[in-house]
Amino acid sequence: MFSTTVIFEFLRAHAKTIIVGVGFVLVFAVAYTLGWRHEHDKLVAYKATVAQAAADQERRTAEIVKRHEADKEAIHEDYQTRLADLRRDYERRLRDKDGAGSLPATAATTSRVDDPAVDTRSLERSALLERCAETTLQLEELQAWIRRTR
Repeated sequence: MFSTTVIFEFLRAHAKTIIVGVGFVLVFAVAYTLGWRHEHDKLVAYKATVAQAAADQERRTAEIVKRHEADKEAIHEDYQTRLADLRRDYERRLRDKDGAGSLPATAATTSRVDDPAVDTRSLERSALLERCAETTLQLEELQAWIRRTR
């Protein structure tokens, strides 16, 4: 009984201070909740903005990749066409040089039985020139690709 009376008397004597303290705690709690909610709304808006920017960038990246793939395919087709033309040209030159369909001149005939009928060094040089032309074409196509993709 004594402790209940002491507690009651203490609360009655300090009621004004306790009410002011509780009021400060309530005001602080309300202000804290409002501040948190305001910052949370800003965070949600920021996340939405970042998500939209990421989606836009992903779309732009997909467009760039698609454009580069189309350029790559066009360059590859052009390269294959030019390479086939180059090989046909060298094949035609080799046929014309050998005189396909015409009789060889007497100087081109073999002097011995075991001599080759065709000058193999000329064929080797033609093959080397063809490989050089292919490499040059490949380099030109690579330079064109670099210029297009910049």
